[in-house]
Amino acid sequence: MIVLLTGDDQHAIQEQLNQYKAEIDAQWLTLCYHRFPADHLDRAISVARTRSLTGGKKLVIVENCHLKQWGDTELSTLQQLVQVWSLD
Repeated sequence: MIVLLTGDDQHAIQEQLNQYKAEIDAQWLTLCYHRFPADHLDRAISVARTRSLTGGKKLVIVENCHLKQWGDTELSTLQQLVQVWSLD
């Protein structure tokens, strides 16, 4: 599952992220929880494309990133990610 949390309500976004983070088994958190700055979007997408080593959930966060920052390549990759993860 891929979820995009966008907007200016940082409190609501953080609350949702905390909920997703709580759903990850604590012993696997270091392998399943990833944070990237917006200028490392390509790396974040690469991590998001890989399956979780634990077989469970994985959380990839790109901070301070807005869809309008993305070019055609990033949007195309995002579309591919959604198609791949929709098959699960």
